[in-house]
Amino acid sequence: MKHCGWVEVCWAAGWLFVSASVAGCRSHAQEVTRGTEAAAVTKGATAGMPTDNASQAPISRVELRSALVQPGSPEAKNFASVFKQMPPPYHPGEELTFSFKWSGISAGRASLKVLEVPEPLKGRKVLKLDSVIESNAFVSAFYRVRDHSYSLVDAETGFSRYYYLDKKEKRSEYLDTIEYDYDKGTALYNRHEKGTDNPKQFPIYGPVSDVVSVVHYYRQIPKLAVGDVVEVPLSTESEVFYFKMKVDDKDLIKVYGVGTVRALRVSPAEDVENGPAMCNTGSCMWIEEVTHIPLRVTIDLAFGSITMYLSDVDNVPEFKALDSKQIRAAKKDGY
Repeated sequence: MKHCGWVEVCWAAGWLFVSASVAGCRSHAQEVTRGTEAAAVTKGATAGMPTDNASQAPISRVELRSALVQPGSPEAKNFASVFKQMPPPYHPGEELTFSFKWSGISAGRASLKVLEVPEPLKGRKVLKLDSVIESNAFVSAFYRVRDHSYSLVDAETGFSRYYYLDKKEKRSEYLDTIEYDYDKGTALYNRHEKGTDNPKQFPIYGPVSDVVSVVHYYRQIPKLAVGDVVEVPLSTESEVFYFKMKVDDKDLIKVYGVGTVRALRVSPAEDVENGPAMCNTGSCMWIEEVTHIPLRVTIDLAFGSITMYLSDVDNVPEFKALDSKQIRAAKKDGY
């Protein structure tokens, strides 16, 4: 199992789990080197495919996955249909606040803001998804965490164009950046630590999410229902992983300061060998039915469990609590 620091366990408990409620996790490099089968699919399916407006290059091997499933099947709702040429549903001014518990003990809080970026990035308008994780006084006594990260996402499509992490944790301080070049089909990762840079380039074959932007990935899917399966491309510091999440139940969830909302539960179908801890069974996430904003996440780890829950929502008018009549109706409908 891969090592996870706080930013990969706590924040990723929510952000990364949005994509890591999965089965079939594997690296993109492994997937696209399957030889003649992959080549045959490429030859037969690239004609007439949508293009990335930034590069006018076919989103070939990424989008080909939809060609391997039956139209109308749950698997057809893969990420190729998510990164559409349309503005993301979130907007500057939004803010989500989350609280964390470790084995039932309050551990800290995290926030995610959507900010406007006045200057374009390489000719593309972007939005900034700015996140902060802070451990509380109790946890800080033995493991202090002050992590700041952000993602610059394409304002027209929602996929990631730049990722930044300023990690400040006990015994660990460094800066990580990832620059995504869809024209060249490469991503450049760099770790700046103790005065040195450690750049590393890896291939990308289409739009990707990073650890921060992935939280909003499902908000670009207009509708989800029990039984649906969605695949997500998640970029780490050295490769792209594919994750599948399955919507396996519906429920009513109480959100502090908001009220009761309808929710969908997603969870891994099976353990993922060599994948992040969030990929394993015993982990679940609930997302609000309309906006697909994460409401609650539970993750079982070797050293206990982590729970992340939404504690405040600001400037998201679509996020609304149910009244008593709607709650009764939802219960009759199986929530």
